[in-house]
Amino acid sequence: MGTGYYLSGATLREVQHVALLDPNPLCLAAAKRHIRSVSCTTYCRDALLPISIPEEPFDSIAVSYLLHCLPGPVCNKAILFENLAPLLSDTGVLFGSTILGAEVDHNRLGRQLMRIYNGKGVFDNEDDRFEDLKAILTRQFQNVRMEQQGVVALFSASVLRK
Repeated sequence: MGTGYYLSGATLREVQHVALLDPNPLCLAAAKRHIRSVSCTTYCRDALLPISIPEEPFDSIAVSYLLHCLPGPVCNKAILFENLAPLLSDTGVLFGSTILGAEVDHNRLGRQLMRIYNGKGVFDNEDDRFEDLKAILTRQFQNVRMEQQGVVALFSASVLRK
């Protein structure tokens, strides 16, 4: 969940309920402050573990700028999608973004930040590749859309494979 930065600019007019999930209660509290006019429930959970929450299936699940912070190579991060997929409705969409690793053309400042954040364990994305993420999503979902903008992969996925 992080700080809820993207929620602060989100248009939630047609949204009736938002559920926030993060293993850090401080992040949950910060993110919840960005949601003012919509019912909001927070769950202090690790998305790398099986998730059980008392919610109806979701029409959308966002994982923006999360993957590059998870430990291990992209293939190990597939568990995130396995854990979130059952929470989606039949017509639900999982979407997000992530900073790709060393194989993309980071500028000088980007390379420096990657070195620092990966060194401190804030990021773990040196080997995260666009094609690996696409393969993981395609294994789990029938409809996958991906594009790369600079060093960031944008993705959406829907319709679970049975």
